Amino acid sequence: MSYPYRPSFAIIIPTFNCAGSLESAITSVVNQDYSGPIELIVIDGLSTDHTPSILNRFKSNITRCISESDEGIYDAWNKGIRASKSEWIMFMGADDCLMENTLSTYEKFLQGANGNIEYVSANVLLKDAS
Repeated sequence: MSYPYRPSFAIIIPTFNCAGSLESAITSVVNQDYSGPIELIVIDGLSTDHTPSILNRFKSNITRCISESDEGIYDAWNKGIRASKSEWIMFMGADDCLMENTLSTYEKFLQGANGNIEYVSANVLLKDAS
């Protein structure tokens, strides 16, 4: 591991008819303060709502977008893993948002671990949609 260590993160978002929340999810990734390598990978199961137009609007921020039928969320996750080139993979729901500084917080944690970490999990903050 070279220093300063800048971990690469793949954020995989599976979607299917998620137009109501997808823009917020993508924006929360795009607005991260992390300057290291980030892949945003979206796996869409052939949505029939406005999801494709949202994905098109954010195409410059999306590293890889795969739009094809799938066998559900786990199949979509596996497609995302295969598409990723990053060291670290994060699965994110299309109705989830990353909190500010999430990736830079992970970076600091991983830097302090000196390569002795294989899996990282984090707390989830549930918020009322209203």
